[in-house]
Amino acid sequence: MTPPDDRSLHYRAIPSPVGMFLLMRTGSGEIRTAWAAHTEQTLDGVSEDALLLPELADRLRAYFDGAAVDFRDVPIARGTRFQQDCWRSTRMLGHGRIGSYAEIAEQSGNPRAVRAVGLAMRRNPQPVITPCHRVITSSGGLGGFIGSDDPGSDPLQTKSWLLRMEGHGIDVTGEICRVNVVERLHGHVKSP
Repeated sequence: MTPPDDRSLHYRAIPSPVGMFLLMRTGSGEIRTAWAAHTEQTLDGVSEDALLLPELADRLRAYFDGAAVDFRDVPIARGTRFQQDCWRSTRMLGHGRIGSYAEIAEQSGNPRAVRAVGLAMRRNPQPVITPCHRVITSSGGLGGFIGSDDPGSDPLQTKSWLLRMEGHGIDVTGEICRVNVVERLHGHVKSP
């Protein structure tokens, strides 16, 4: 029996207020998501399937409409053990909550691996489902983000939009401006 081919990919395009978002399934059944402009592979030769994963597509549309949607039931994507630990910890940040790269490193069992957490977030094959946009710096800065449908735009604009949609204020410097960020990150202040 031939193993499934991960290179075969089916996708469904989902419009969002910050660009076209893709819901994808590999030949082996793994679920992935991406902003259309940031897919590593071109969509040439890839099969579009407007009926792909209808329930998950409906949940993604609801999320982009502002609903608090829990995606923790979607299987974690393949990656290194550390990446999967980071992604699992990130999924525990519910709608409207934020966490720092340092907190994710600690929860993933390696408190000194803050930069490695940033790399794990950068390689996240399931943005929104694994909400890497909710991970910020310990000082309240946005950190990094890969996301947007427009290759010429600043991807942090997409991260800012997602965080604002979830109830966080963002100032012109890209800092989270709500109560005291340090208190919020350490759980002393409830997120909206």
